[in-house]
Amino acid sequence: MIRQATVADVPHIVALGRAFHAQPRWPAPLTFRAADFADTCDRLLDAGAIFLSERGLIGLVVNPSIYNHAVAVASELFFWAPDGQGDALRRAAEAWAKDRAAVLIMGAHEPGPVERIANWYRRKGYSPIGRQFAKVI
Repeated sequence: MIRQATVADVPHIVALGRAFHAQPRWPAPLTFRAADFADTCDRLLDAGAIFLSERGLIGLVVNPSIYNHAVAVASELFFWAPDGQGDALRRAAEAWAKDRAAVLIMGAHEPGPVERIANWYRRKGYSPIGRQFAKVI
């Protein structure tokens, strides 16, 4: 079952966030700080949304497009679904974005081949708009 999170869910969300962050991809100094993640989630619950499955989560925020403020853009900040509920979480995110008349932008932050995730998004009707890269400076 997919449901929208509340403030009471933050400890569970933090535990899920810790497990997501433990996947091998984050370069130092991007260490996990539970208090900071909890604060981010509290703010996100006020300004956006977090949807939960049993062991997965997706966090979203909506802002005006930087190119055209008449267009809303909903951005996925984190998305992890080790319980196989990724499609259901994606559909919840899409419904939330649709309610806000927003374009939904999803990312690929999973370990493993990015192309596998890109293909999954393509099958769901998404078009690629770029990739992100990290470098510790």
